[in-house]
Amino acid sequence: MTSSAPTGPTREQGMKFAFTLAAVVSVLSAVLAWRRYTLAAEVAFVLGALLLVAGLAFPTRLASLSRMLTGWGRRS
Repeated sequence: MTSSAPTGPTREQGMKFAFTLAAVVSVLSAVLAWRRYTLAAEVAFVLGALLLVAGLAFPTRLASLSRMLTGWGRRS
């Protein structure tokens, strides 16, 4: 009998997750900069850049962050 437990994310899934989250954080950074919250905008920009780098360097290691934010792999 085969197990129906979810497997880890593929490289493509990890990259898609990281790039989507980086895009959302980048939009947030732009809105913060527009509203003149300079420090918060800079922090959000750096976070978005780090997510892009993480998505390129090791996308499969973002599984715990993905599960935490999206509930992916949660057993019912």
